[in-house]
Amino acid sequence: MTGTGANTPIACADVPREANRSDGALISRRRALTEASHGPPASVGVVLEELSPGMKTSLAHWHTLEEEHVFILSGTLTAQIGQARHIMRAGDYVRFPAGAEEAHTLFNHTDAVCRYILVGTRDGDDICYYPDAGLMKLARTGQIYPLDAGRDGWD
Repeated sequence: MTGTGANTPIACADVPREANRSDGALISRRRALTEASHGPPASVGVVLEELSPGMKTSLAHWHTLEEEHVFILSGTLTAQIGQARHIMRAGDYVRFPAGAEEAHTLFNHTDAVCRYILVGTRDGDDICYYPDAGLMKLARTGQIYPLDAGRDGWD
C-alpha cells in the first residue's frame, strides 16, 4: 500500500531506510514517515527509528519550541534526562516538552537493536541547545553556533 494523493495511507515498509552514521559507525536506521507522506507540509514529524547497540541518538539537547515523544516498539534503551537515567523497554513512552531546560538523549546500552517511534512538533523558530557541547542550532537555517562566542547581542 503506497499512497499517491493527499491524506492517503502509506506502508512503512515502502519508505526507504536512511542510515545515520558517525565516523563510519552505524548509529541508527530511520524511516522518515512524514516526508514519505503526501500533501501539504506537516507541523508534526514522525520517524520509525532503529538505534544500533552501543549508540546514542544525538548529543544531549533540549528545544525551545519543539516537543518530542518516544514510544518503544521493541528492545531496550536508556533515556538520559538531565542527570537521571531511565531504562525503557517495549511499550514504554516518554515526552520531552518544549522549553524544558533539561537536556535529553537516548542510548542503546544493549547488544540488540532498539526500535521506536519518534514524534515531534516542527517549528521554524525553534532553537535547540546542546549544553554539554556548548552549542545551539537554529531550526530556520540549520546553522550551529557556540554558546560562548564572546559576542554581545549586537553582533
